[in-house]
Amino acid sequence: MVVNAGAEAAVSMKRLIAHLRKQRIGMVQTVQQYIFIYQAVYDEIQEAFSASQQTAQPLSKASGSSHG
Repeated sequence: MVVNAGAEAAVSMKRLIAHLRKQRIGMVQTVQQYIFIYQAVYDEIQEAFSASQQTAQPLSKASGSSHG
């Protein structure tokens, strides 16, 4: 479902939905359900990206306070 290549990752929506359907037959059938799945995946990607940006600080910011 998620292919991680270092800092980049790809999500296969087709595989994700197939996996959900294996867990529960008939899952994700309506347009609204597809929209919900896409939005949930998008939100998770945004959250992961934001978290990675917060932890990856440039060296100048991390060492800038010692020059005061």
